Amino acid sequence: MDKEEFLRFFEENEDRFIPGIYNYCDRWCERCPFTSKCSVFAMEEKDEKGNNVENDLRSNEFWNKMGDVMTLTMELIMDMAEEHEIDLNELDKEDFKKERVKLEQKADSHILAKLSRKYIDVNRLWFENNEKAIEEKQKEFQKKAELNITPEKTEKEFLKMSDYMEVIQWYTFQIHIKIKRALMNGDPNPEYEDFIQNDMNGSAKVALVGVERSISGWSGIFQNFPEQEDEILNLLVMLEKIRNGIQKTFPDVHKFIRPGFDE
Repeated sequence: MDKEEFLRFFEENEDRFIPGIYNYCDRWCERCPFTSKCSVFAMEEKDEKGNNVENDLRSNEFWNKMGDVMTLTMELIMDMAEEHEIDLNELDKEDFKKERVKLEQKADSHILAKLSRKYIDVNRLWFENNEKAIEEKQKEFQKKAELNITPEKTEKEFLKMSDYMEVIQWYTFQIHIKIKRALMNGDPNPEYEDFIQNDMNGSAKVALVGVERSISGWSGIFQNFPEQEDEILNLLVMLEKIRNGIQKTFPDVHKFIRPGFDE
């Protein structure tokens, strides 16, 4: 898709999409009720239908596609810079890199970043240590179904457990990534940022949503693995600490309105 086609696509579908809905979503398109309102989803779907290119990192077609996307993005950036009379050459790359490193180091040292990083490790360790127990639980559900012991209820319970695990694993890394992004953004600049509707609060809101859904997921897992009470309660305590930390560090996080999702 070249620049002209890209701009024409947006012009033709302007009334169909919610502006900026893709900025503060959880990237779980398969479960999103707003895909029909998302321009990014529509573009990707259109591109896949037109080119039939799979997301295979070993595929030359995939990397050619990524190169085309980058070229298009750079063209749009250059147009925007020209429109707003921004000289991109004025930016000092070395200073930018140094500032980026400083911001990342500061974010990494924050208690929230450390706690969400620890959550990733403890979370993954639980699944690794309980791989066999999970398989046994799946066999238990299967055996109940084969014996015709309340098959509908058994299937429902199995799907619920699978769903809990899928939710937990989807948000495992995203919570940490979004927290770091929020921390790196820092306080909004009043010259060009809104005090509420800014990327710091938006990123923190996505992290908070992920935490709350993960708490629900682990609560569901606990129902199926009561013998893992200590380990699961430890994970739930960690998530509760992260949730409280997000709300204290970003006191306006609940006021942030994610386009589409919170309206």
